[in-house]
Amino acid sequence: MNQIFVYGESTKSYLVALVFPEEVNVLKWAEENKKETDSKLKFEDIIATSEFKTHLQSELTALQKQEKLNGLEAIWSIHIIKKAFCEADDTMTPTLKLKWYNIWEKYKEELMAMY
Repeated sequence: MNQIFVYGESTKSYLVALVFPEEVNVLKWAEENKKETDSKLKFEDIIATSEFKTHLQSELTALQKQEKLNGLEAIWSIHIIKKAFCEADDTMTPTLKLKWYNIWEKYKEELMAMY
């Protein structure tokens, strides 16, 4: 994963996350899993597949088990975003800190849909 934004709703008992995967790893996964058509699939096409989302969720679950996170610390649902957080779209500061409120405003529908 290249970037992850973890969100927790105070009235819910689990966390959700927005994930932007590392392009090199996505293309490597696609090659290993033979996710090609007549022409090579693009990064955006691969991350939109349910197979890739399932793969990413299972990798995250394995990491959470390895780190022995309890249920309240674990991420139960993810949404893969197509564009990284950056200063240009006002989701990141010049010092590379995420702007929580701006991300919430931009992705609130996706975050709420995971609950």
